[in-house]
Amino acid sequence: MSLFRKRAPFVLIITALLGLVSCQEKENILPATDMSTTAGARVQSTDALTIPMVHTLTNRGDVVLSYGADGKLNKVEDYNFVQFISYPFDNALVTYKSVYANDSLKGKFMLSVYLNAEKRVTKTELVTTFPKTLRTHTELFEYYPSGQLSKHYDKNSPSTRAVYGYNADGDLSLVTYYNGAGTVIKKVNLYYIGFGNDPLLNDKYALNPEFDIFDIDLRIYGKFSKNLARRITIKVYDITNPNALKLQSDYYYSYLLDANGYATQRDCYNLNGANLVNSVKYLYSLSPLVLKF
Repeated sequence: MSLFRKRAPFVLIITALLGLVSCQEKENILPATDMSTTAGARVQSTDALTIPMVHTLTNRGDVVLSYGADGKLNKVEDYNFVQFISYPFDNALVTYKSVYANDSLKGKFMLSVYLNAEKRVTKTELVTTFPKTLRTHTELFEYYPSGQLSKHYDKNSPSTRAVYGYNADGDLSLVTYYNGAGTVIKKVNLYYIGFGNDPLLNDKYALNPEFDIFDIDLRIYGKFSKNLARRITIKVYDITNPNALKLQSDYYYSYLLDANGYATQRDCYNLNGANLVNSVKYLYSLSPLVLKF
């Protein structure tokens, strides 16, 4: 699932991994409920026979997702934006996004996305269509032989880039950002072992990182991880004083699972002070898993 999301009038194609975390002090943070606690997760208890279900995400907090008859995502909206997705060609898609503030239209954007044979994005072209038409920039994407994203960069300024590193389990563990001069401006670390050495937990509905340029819900960037991230650390550096920290944010996550292991709620806490930052609920449409022989 997706990671920490900071609300703004408009955050374009920022994407998720759901980092959902447990900690030793969790009993003092989360209210007691009629649920069992296992491996740092709260699991909705049920006495009924559990049947494997196909989960399709329909709500991510205030965000509503809609799908066409072909099962493809075609609309994403919340109170401050609406985005339509079309699929004009097998190797391309286009998103049209309108952004609002106080019920007033503030911007319209068109993003053309070009895909390779594996349906992973290789290039995006962003154009502002309101209040005036302006080609913003073209972003290029490269992948490791494993199919996981290795970096993306500005076509007109290749040094302006983000580089991705993965751990031995194939989970995204480090993203390093550089400015046009090749100076490190930000690092994001992700951790998958919970406090008290909680075991790895499988991410059943992995989304894209929210701290990057990605669209959270589109499955076009390859797979970032197979496990739930428990903690994320974001370090912003002072470009006038290389390697000097300007800002550091540290968060951990807890979550509620359904009987099939899918996250239905994610709570984000500051590591320092353990205060709740936000809570996001996830809703799915469910259909029985059909086995084909």
